[in-house]
Order: sequence, then structure tokens, then C-alpha cells
Amino acid sequence: MAVDRRVVVRRGAVLQYALLGAAVLGMRWSGGVPGAAVAAAAVVSAVLLSVVVHEGAHAWVAHRLGLRVRGVEVRGLLAAVVRRAATTDARVDVRVRLAGPLATGALVALCVAALRVGWPPDALRIVRLLIALNGFTFVATLVGGPQSDGVRAWRAWRAARRAVGDRRPQRA
Repeated sequence: MAVDRRVVVRRGAVLQYALLGAAVLGMRWSGGVPGAAVAAAAVVSAVLLSVVVHEGAHAWVAHRLGLRVRGVEVRGLLAAVVRRAATTDARVDVRVRLAGPLATGALVALCVAALRVGWPPDALRIVRLLIALNGFTFVATLVGGPQSDGVRAWRAWRAARRAVGDRRPQRA
């Protein structure tokens, strides 16, 4: 149950984060260089926070359920994966796979609650960005395609249900 806590950031991910920062910098340039730099850093940090929360939830639940977590690999702007030991227990697999989307949903709820606080306009933009980004991520990770967390959890749950059904006594 050891945790290596190794984070690997691929060159493509660094480039994508740099391009995101440059895009924000370009859009905010008219407001002055210092303000544009702060906005770019805030947006990139918000996206990184979202990835850390989502993947961190996967890693934390996997570790809590006794799986060895070797680290996290950041592959792109919103693409990352937790490197962990495989499990044959479908219930564990479902919990680990759903941990990320649930953490993302919790982050959305926290940001929505934060809107009630009297934030400066620039901070409100970042909070709204987090809501939009994580709202999209929440839906996409649940139903986004065959490799999404939700679809993989659904497959594991169905496999577990079939395995339980196979062990039930057959009626005559």
C-alpha cells in the first residue's frame, strides 16, 4: 500500500498550459501587462487546481481502499491519469473511478456557494470559469465516451452484478 507520489507532466501538457496562459495574456493585454499576467496565472492555476482535485480524489480513494498508487501523469490540458495497481474487485474499481467525478462535482458546488461571497470582479470571473470548466468536466467524465470514468465504472458495476448473478442458485 505504498504511495510513490510521483507526478509526471508530459511536454505536450506543458505546452498546452503555456498556450492557455498566453491566450489569456493576449486577451487581457489592454488592461496592462501586470493585470494580464495575474489573469493568465489565475486561469492556469484554476485549471491545474481542477486537475489536481479530480485526479487527487482518484488517488486518495485508491490508496484508502488498499491499492498501490504509483503517481499521476498529466498528459494534456484536461487529461491526466492516476497510475495505480489493478484490482479484480469491481466494487473497489467503481469507487475509485467515481471518486474523481464526485470531487469535481463537489468543487462545482463549492464554487457556486462562493458566488454568494462579495468577490472582486476579476475573482468572480475565475470562480465562474471554475464552475463552467468543472461542470463540463463533471458531465464529460460521467458520460463522455468509452474511456470516461463514468462509463468504465458502469462496466465494472455491470461485471460485478453478473458475477453475483452467476453465484446465485439456479431455479428449477
